[in-house]
Amino acid sequence: MMIFKKKEKATEKKEDDVLSSGKEKTIENDSNQVKIVISNETLSPAKEDKKTSVFKWFFRVLTLLLVIFLLVWSVISFVTLFKRTSRNDNSFILLDGKNQKQTTQILNAFGYDEPQLSKKRKIKDFYLIGSQFFASEVSLSPAVFSNPSAVAGNNADQLSLYNLSDDVSYSVKSSTHFADKKYSIDFSLLDDGDYLLYSKGASVLTSKSSIYPYSIDSDETISLSGYTLPDRDGARKRITVKNNTNSPYTILSVFKAGSTLPSNVYDVVIYPAYYSKNLEKAPSPSLEEMNTLLSQMKQDKTQIDIDKYSIRVCNDIFEAKKTNASISVAVSLENDMSFCSAYYSGFYPSFATKTLSDSPLIGYDYYPDIREMHGMISKASFSYPGVVGNNLFPVDLSRTGKESFLISKNIFIDKVTDVLKSKL
Repeated sequence: MMIFKKKEKATEKKEDDVLSSGKEKTIENDSNQVKIVISNETLSPAKEDKKTSVFKWFFRVLTLLLVIFLLVWSVISFVTLFKRTSRNDNSFILLDGKNQKQTTQILNAFGYDEPQLSKKRKIKDFYLIGSQFFASEVSLSPAVFSNPSAVAGNNADQLSLYNLSDDVSYSVKSSTHFADKKYSIDFSLLDDGDYLLYSKGASVLTSKSSIYPYSIDSDETISLSGYTLPDRDGARKRITVKNNTNSPYTILSVFKAGSTLPSNVYDVVIYPAYYSKNLEKAPSPSLEEMNTLLSQMKQDKTQIDIDKYSIRVCNDIFEAKKTNASISVAVSLENDMSFCSAYYSGFYPSFATKTLSDSPLIGYDYYPDIREMHGMISKASFSYPGVVGNNLFPVDLSRTGKESFLISKNIFIDKVTDVLKSKL
């Protein structure tokens, strides 16, 4: 019995040797030889290192692929977002309360009788000065209005708006009147609605198909905006002029915008006149004097309720130029001066105009306090030689500007009241 047990232990020892070595071993039994091959690679340190290396390589490749995927996904997302933003900026212009199908149906009713008369891309120049909209088939200058057919095309003597919201083709207040020096359309006089611009001659237009609305000649998306002065109830309207290549016509809109302006927008900006009658540096009224004028206006509400207006008093012309406002008023200490621009003198018959006669800007407004507030329509800041005040500001290529006035302190209240009343 003891001998048997020792032999069994010997056999177990040999098996342990086989397991530990992982090599081929022959184990003798009592009657047979049994060849046992045992692989113990998982426990081999060399092969363990090899598998770890393979795992690390796989993990690195997987990480690299993940990074590449995230980069590609980010690029695609950015491009998609950019395209979506571009498409929104240049998306089809919708009429108020209409979807694209409804808007298209309305616009398609216009201008198809004689396609050769189309006015698409015929607006070459356009501006929004305060609430005044200017447009022309040629580059605008004060002199061009002496030739209405140049502005509005052959067989036309004025520009007019078609009210799409009320389906009204013409009204006096929604049209220019060149003979009366009304070269623009004042949005503050219009009813709420979407409008199309067209040229009007003497003949009566009997159908939409015979009206050929304009669009602006530009491949860029155009969006001008501004605000009218408050009406008798204190409510303002927001003005927009929109044009892009995906829409057939320029859409002009004016809709109620409440009684409060954005914090950086004003109805009127007032500042001390920078130049005198003779275009010399003018003596300046103090800020206290100008604030006193406004206080006096507030006391007499029988003429106009000045409290309805958002008015900013500025230190000088430079601060006034930077201020976003519909109207600017330069206050002069010289007596009995009341000037407006030649561009809109027909709207302010109680104001005088004065233009340059011996410079590169012949026919443009004489006083820099008026001319330089308009922007590109008046060649403001273009630094023409011999034009006093034309180099005050950096070059201004803006298509928006302020309706500008030069008014003496001694008649300030009466004249400002005239301007504000004309917008009611």
